[in-house]
Amino acid sequence: MPRRALAALVAPIALTGCAHTDRQLARTSAQAAPTHLAFPLPARSHLTDRGHELKGPRVMFAEPIHGRTLTMYGTAKARTRILVAGCVNGTTCAGTDIVNADLVGCPPPDAELWHFATLDPNGADLDATPSHPGAQAFRQAVADLRPTIVITFRTGVRARVYAAGPSAPQGRRLARIARLPFSATQSEGLAAWAATARPGTAAITVELPPGRASKRQATQIAYAIDRLAGTRFADGARQDRLRMIAFGQDPRDSRH
Repeated sequence: MPRRALAALVAPIALTGCAHTDRQLARTSAQAAPTHLAFPLPARSHLTDRGHELKGPRVMFAEPIHGRTLTMYGTAKARTRILVAGCVNGTTCAGTDIVNADLVGCPPPDAELWHFATLDPNGADLDATPSHPGAQAFRQAVADLRPTIVITFRTGVRARVYAAGPSAPQGRRLARIARLPFSATQSEGLAAWAATARPGTAAITVELPPGRASKRQATQIAYAIDRLAGTRFADGARQDRLRMIAFGQDPRDSRH
């Protein structure tokens, strides 16, 4: 059952069975002003409790937060908790393709991942616009979930992974598995805020060029996220995506 099939639902469900973006916004994260750093960590809401209420080794549910859909899959007891935002600037992003590809198959019973397919920036750059509802949704999710790793996808002039300081080892590993260049610098905006607001959180920014990610690139980067989450089912999920491609299906497509 496609993980993404329930992404539009609001009520939680336990699963026991199983792009274009505006080219003028294709700039590097380093150009975004670090205005998020002035914002404190929001008070926690009900989000984490909803995830832990659900029983079963495989859990998936979708929840609206500041008008953005946050989808959780996996188990709420994993050691590593990853929060992914697939689009933080422009209109639609290659990062959304990555999130969609990562939601192919059944939720893993040994990992916890939370996905915003998009923060719906609607042309804005959320790394430089902290008052935007999409940025608020991300900050609330960080407060509620207390992730160990955050990954934000934005549109840039070329593909690259950014992470610095304590986040660098995780960023370098993601880049190696995803087959992307790595830069040991901290991008500003949402990722920098998460690492500052919650010390110990590994903050990674992935930039991809304007347009859609290819099917195979989406597959490879989704595989890298699964590996970072520590699921032993990462290889199997990757093979499922490759089989979809071989049979003419598109793992980037939310309607498959």
